[in-house]
Amino acid sequence: ELLSSLHHNQDLEVLTWMEVAKEFYASMQADKSGNQVSLVVIILMAVLTVLNTILMAVLERIPEFGLLRALGTKSSLIVSLIFTEVFFLAFFACSIGVFLGFWVNLWFEKVGIQFQTAFNVGGINFDKMIGQVSLHTLVTPFAIILVSCLIASFYPALKAVSQNPVKSLRSKS
Repeated sequence: ELLSSLHHNQDLEVLTWMEVAKEFYASMQADKSGNQVSLVVIILMAVLTVLNTILMAVLERIPEFGLLRALGTKSSLIVSLIFTEVFFLAFFACSIGVFLGFWVNLWFEKVGIQFQTAFNVGGINFDKMIGQVSLHTLVTPFAIILVSCLIASFYPALKAVSQNPVKSLRSKS
């Protein structure tokens, strides 16, 4: 009965929650944008750190790469050696990060952080900040950092194979 009376009533209007809670939806979108900017900054910091670390490791081993080149090792093999090293370092570092991040996120999901003063956004009260453990929160950063590290290792790998083998062997380590 109620459903049929609602169905025939022309004065009713159906709105999505995004239309009903415009302020809250706008704050959610702003929060998402802020998170994306933070993620880009963190990735950039990781890429620059990896670039610096791998470049220093490659420059310290220039005589070794020169010896490999002088013995006839193909440039592609040296590049793949550097990529493999970076991959395993990044993979293990990200694995440790995912392991620790899982437990920290789980704590945030179960316990959270209680705010001293609750606040209201778009008619919704917030008194506690909680986390969320999901495949997305664990796998996405892992994959992004892993790929970013591999991209960052291009320049050091090219630097390693672009050295003249004779000059590389003469350089002091």
